[in-house]
Amino acid sequence: MHLRRPQEHTFYIGITILLGASYLVFPFVRHHHWFGVSQFWHLGPALSVLAALLVGLLVLETGRHPQTFDRLLTVAEDRARRPWLGYLLLGLGSFGIFFLLRNRFINPDGLAFTPKFLRDVPLRGAHVTHDEMWELYLHSRFWLLTHRLFGWSVPLSYQFMSSVAGAGFVVLLVAMARRLSGPRARLLVLAVISGGMMQLFFGDVENYSLTSALILAYLFTGWLATTGRISSFGPGLILAVAMTFHLLAGWLLPSLAYLILLDWRRGRRVMASLAGLAVPVIFGGTLVFFAHHGLPLRDFYYNSHALGHGGHLFWNFARPSPGYEAEMIDLLLLLFPGALMLLPLLIYRRIRREPGNMFLGLAAGFMLVFMFTWRADMGAYLDWNLYAPVAIPLSILCWYNFLRIDGLRYRRRIFAALVALAFLHTYTWIISNHFMNSPG
Repeated sequence: MHLRRPQEHTFYIGITILLGASYLVFPFVRHHHWFGVSQFWHLGPALSVLAALLVGLLVLETGRHPQTFDRLLTVAEDRARRPWLGYLLLGLGSFGIFFLLRNRFINPDGLAFTPKFLRDVPLRGAHVTHDEMWELYLHSRFWLLTHRLFGWSVPLSYQFMSSVAGAGFVVLLVAMARRLSGPRARLLVLAVISGGMMQLFFGDVENYSLTSALILAYLFTGWLATTGRISSFGPGLILAVAMTFHLLAGWLLPSLAYLILLDWRRGRRVMASLAGLAVPVIFGGTLVFFAHHGLPLRDFYYNSHALGHGGHLFWNFARPSPGYEAEMIDLLLLLFPGALMLLPLLIYRRIRREPGNMFLGLAAGFMLVFMFTWRADMGAYLDWNLYAPVAIPLSILCWYNFLRIDGLRYRRRIFAALVALAFLHTYTWIISNHFMNSPG
């Protein structure tokens, strides 16, 4: 007997109801571990119900006045006579918000930076490891400068630089959205920044914010390369630099291989070859540079976490278990509340087989492999920032393709409900972290 698939819009409505119901349940439950859907707990029962009612009103208004909604969110983006001024103001405004609401919930790794910097910076000029070379070098040098000039602490210097990275991220995201979605650019930006991975830029004291801004720059230039506007050399150069900031960017190498293959097939074989050489040349050059600045090459094998501290690579991979995988799914929902959209997008083949989607799909797919195989040493929640970059290509892929679905019933209402719920949940978490004490 052949079973008919449910109508497409019912999947999205079901996801919306499931998320909304989950968010509303936990304010009434004291003991729970589902951090990915429980951040309304900080609001309490009364405010959570009020928030849900406001989302409902937004959805109703979106349905009643679709023309007004469309006009508000699809205004032409290029009317400004001085677009650079708009980007500058956007960056400054974003930095101000990020820094004012900076994260005070610092994990044990972040708390350990202060003694490490106090020990190594006076002796070596910087604190550096092979896993996050330029991230640590720039953070430790910036702390030394600001400490001498203003008496800043290590956490405060991190919070400032993370907020600067966030400003760059927002500017890049707007520029990328204009290329991808044209008149729907604001919708795409709004949807992407509704995810919990934005906590990275609210002054996070860890070594992922600068890398994440570079990852977005790689995705943007990589997308341009799939359209033929630029060659694969530009994205290859940026990804190589990103890997010298943090090795986790290496999980994007399969997507770069796809760009190189595209260039090769298009006859740009010189540029394809240069893109392939960019990673070993820049990464190798960085290793040599730091070998002469207090970080011996032998430490890359014996002290690098990525290489298992002497070759014990399997220690880095998680042992599959239902409990651990459930925690990682929970974390994914915290970092990208709309992650469940991927299921109907795949079932109904809304992610078209075209170069841009193939590139984003490879980037998102291998980052998901990283998330579900690489072990969280401190547990999923305390290691949230290690996996936050996963949500960048995944959220862009999902929201970009959702906004392209023509004829989907209740699309405006579904979009308004999903984004509003995600925004409320994410920024409840972010604001609560601003007032929360660090563990330990």
